[in-house]
Amino acid sequence: MRLEISCSECSNQIAPGESRTIYSRVCSVRNDGVYEFECPQGHRTTTVLRTPKYEVLYTIGANAFLDGYFRDTIASFAGALERYYEFALRVVSRQKGIAPEAFEAIWKVMSKQSERQFGAFITVWLLETGKPYTSLPQKQIDMQTNLRNDVVHKGTIPTPEQCVDYGQYVLSIVAPIEQVLLANYAAAHKDECFAPARDVSKAKSLPITVLSIFSVFSTALQSNGKLEPALAKLRELRKRDDFPIVGVEYPKSRAVTHMIKPR
Repeated sequence: MRLEISCSECSNQIAPGESRTIYSRVCSVRNDGVYEFECPQGHRTTTVLRTPKYEVLYTIGANAFLDGYFRDTIASFAGALERYYEFALRVVSRQKGIAPEAFEAIWKVMSKQSERQFGAFITVWLLETGKPYTSLPQKQIDMQTNLRNDVVHKGTIPTPEQCVDYGQYVLSIVAPIEQVLLANYAAAHKDECFAPARDVSKAKSLPITVLSIFSVFSTALQSNGKLEPALAKLRELRKRDDFPIVGVEYPKSRAVTHMIKPR
């Protein structure tokens, strides 16, 4: 999956009613979510992806599914679930007023072991809400966990139906948790979403542009937690925007003319 990063300086210089070339860069998704770009006009800009990493991973998985990379689909959906557990822990930590440095010190202990991360999450969630993290039957959890392990560790190639089922399984776990976070931890939730942008701005001591991308994850949650309508929407966007094929890894620049009409 690739992103189009536009030059914010070019955009800001357009006067009402003026038509001007806007330069952009099509680039691969970065792990840190930070994109630096120098356009042909010499403008240097820094763009930070505000979309949380779990949403990015889930959207990568959905694109992989539409392109027929079914092993990548499961791996990305599974990664999205693990990163959502981390996100939820960070939100609760912020709500409790725990310093980010303190959380990072604890997270470092478990950062390379997903089992510890999962154990930390389900324990914290029980203490916070008094309820288990999910109401899904254990049989379903075991079946989907085994599929994930077989794909990741044994080289199993899943069917398209298994991919959709697994993606729906992830949504079925996350949707009720997200509802609680948005209802009872709204400020901390928003704060955690914008934390990466603030950190980059502080470290670089310069203005940044914050970018959000189409999220299959959020779209599915808005569709009663159903994956298939979100996949249909992604198909439409790929046709309209001529989305690049997953796996093509090179940046380029292109010029687009925009017209801002005077009000």
